[in-house]
Parts: sequence; C-alpha cells; structure tokens
Amino acid sequence: MTDDQPRHNHMLKSIAEQFDLAAVFSQPKSAKRHAGKRALELQQPGAKEIAENIQGFEEAERRILPASSAGRRLPGNVPVITVPPGRMNDPEKIQKVRELNPDCIAVFGTGLIKEELLGMDIKFINIHLGLSPWYRGTGGSFWPFYNNEPEYVGVTVFYLDLGIDSGPIIHQSLVDFEDGDWIHDGSVKAILAGVDQQVKAIGELADGTIQSHEQDLSIGSTFYAKDFDIGELRQVKETWGVERMREYIAQQDRLKSKIDYVR
Repeated sequence: MTDDQPRHNHMLKSIAEQFDLAAVFSQPKSAKRHAGKRALELQQPGAKEIAENIQGFEEAERRILPASSAGRRLPGNVPVITVPPGRMNDPEKIQKVRELNPDCIAVFGTGLIKEELLGMDIKFINIHLGLSPWYRGTGGSFWPFYNNEPEYVGVTVFYLDLGIDSGPIIHQSLVDFEDGDWIHDGSVKAILAGVDQQVKAIGELADGTIQSHEQDLSIGSTFYAKDFDIGELRQVKETWGVERMREYIAQQDRLKSKIDYVR
C-alpha cells in the first residue's frame, strides 16, 4: 500500500526484486496531505515559499532516484489497484485484501489505515520518515533541524497500529549527511535506508527471525501538518546554512552515538 511518487516506486521495485507481489494498492496523495498544495489552496502566509520548499524535496528525490522517477516498474502480472484519497478502508478494499490473503502488507506513504484493515490477521510493516518515538507524525526530517538536533534525522520501520507512528519498532537508521547536503537530501537518504530495512523486515518475518520493540511514548512528540508554517521554515533556512551544516557534519558521528535507537 503506497503512493506513486519516485520514492514509492523505489520501494515497490526493491520489494519485487526479492518477493512476489500479490497486488499494489496505489493511493495518490490528496491536496490536503501535500504541504505545498495545501498552503497555496488555503492562501497561507508564505504559501509560495512553502510550495517551493516542497518542490526542493521533489527535485532531490528525482536527482537521487532517477530510475524510479521514470515511473513504476513491476512484473507484468501484478495488479495495481488505484485507491482514491481517503478510501483505503472501504469495504471493497478490505474484501480484496482478504481474497489476496498476503503474508504481510508493506506500507509507505498512504493515508490513514484504520481498524477495519489493521484488525485483520496480517502484519502491516510501515516506513515512517522520522525517528520514533522522538519524531512522530509529519515533517520527521524538518523538526529535528528546527529543534537544532539534526542527529535525530532518520527513519523507522515498524508494525502499524492504531496510533500515529507508535507501533512496535523493527528497525531504524540515522542519516549520514555529507558536504553539500541539506534537509531534503537527508530525507531521501532516510527513505533509501527505510526501504532497505523494510525489505529486510519482510524477509525476517518470512523466516521467523523478526524482532520488534515497544515504543516509549512518554518521550518525543507527534507533529501535525498544522504545526508547520512559514515562520518555522524561515527560521530553519536562516539557521541551517552551508557553514552551520558543515559544523554539524564534522561532529555528527559523536552526536548520533548518544541516541539509543533500534538498529
């Protein structure tokens, strides 16, 4: 269950290289869930600047994932089921999942998956672009920079539950920033690591070696789309210029070594 952008195409390609896909449930992101489009539609202050920032991520995505930017490449016999925004939990989609009877469901970038699906006897393995439990919800690569702790930029692969990025953690990874990188580069690097870890988790589930760890939800925060506005974006852009990034990169290994995350 995923979207149809280059990062999602990369996920599908990586899974299909090692496992048989029963089907793809493809749910394009609605304008409400796209920060740039939402800002423009609501005429938020600084809407154009917010949209340009999202475009910067999309450009980094195309640059780092050129092959996946060319479109979805799947084995010819894999059905693709297009799901309108907000309709993933409809009865006919649930029935289709029952008919397919998959060993597990890999999730990345869909809308909310509710109890009707999660209550089935199937493991849902999700990629969250953020280091849970510290950064749950949206903007998992942005808010660590806003809080002046970019060492927390990372990715979490976990079992979906009814909470927001709160399920048992299977694997996590932190981002290694390089000279010339900014937040968007870190986001795409986190996605690449997350896809690798999701594929690894599927294999571990298949051979019975998978392990997971409950989250300590007494720490960290959940961020929502409404928390992000032009003020926060401008603060991060002003604070994290080229020289500040280089200063961080020089000490990132030491800072990351202090974080107790799930490998």
